[in-house]
Amino acid sequence: MSNLSVFNKDGLEIIIDNDTGESFCSVSGYARMSGKDKSTISRRMGTVASTQSKTAEIQTVKGLRTVAIVSEDLISEWIVDDNPVIAKQLLRAGVRVYLHKAAGYKVSSEAIQPQPKSQAEIFLLIAQQMVEQERLTKELESRLTQFEQIRDEAIADLNTLEPPSVEAEELSTRAKIRRRVTDFVVAKGLGYQEAYAQLYREFRDRYHTDLRQRAKNSGKKKPLDIAEDLGLVEELYAVADDLFA
Repeated sequence: MSNLSVFNKDGLEIIIDNDTGESFCSVSGYARMSGKDKSTISRRMGTVASTQSKTAEIQTVKGLRTVAIVSEDLISEWIVDDNPVIAKQLLRAGVRVYLHKAAGYKVSSEAIQPQPKSQAEIFLLIAQQMVEQERLTKELESRLTQFEQIRDEAIADLNTLEPPSVEAEELSTRAKIRRRVTDFVVAKGLGYQEAYAQLYREFRDRYHTDLRQRAKNSGKKKPLDIAEDLGLVEELYAVADDLFA
């Protein structure tokens, strides 16, 4: 092949055979498109059949050189596994071009942006999308790095805090009952009133003491108050732990 056009869009090097219209990527260009290392693609090129292996003389930074190029067939075969996102974009663009050509359709309205008409334009469109995707990825990585720095600084600040001078008080049994009921309510999506009613019914059946009725008779106290007055708050917590654990 000698009548070639070479396009380079942010590292995605595309070669077009002007006689046949066939498109190729350089090894580095396909590596950029697929997200694979150039060395990986170079090794892979060494394993392809001779009928699929193609070379071309192209101008490089080191002058005119004969280099291995990745054909359309190889791109179609590899890209699906190497980069499914790009593969989908290529397929969508190719399907539209094929259907437009099959129907003899031409975009005439200025309100509709013309679609790519050649493999080169399709590849260049994908390259632009890849560059934008890479930009967004780098932006997210930068934000993540900033977040990690903030997190590390916060952890360092916590590590420099002096330990408390006193020991924390133990939770009261009454507080333990409330916490056990709250955890159960949140986990099961029930109402507090329903959960406490279940607890007091179970306590009544086990200990033959109706805390709710006694609280009602007192006029002011709550069932938990009655349990404390009767010295049965630990027993009530045992029932709560058995029901709601």
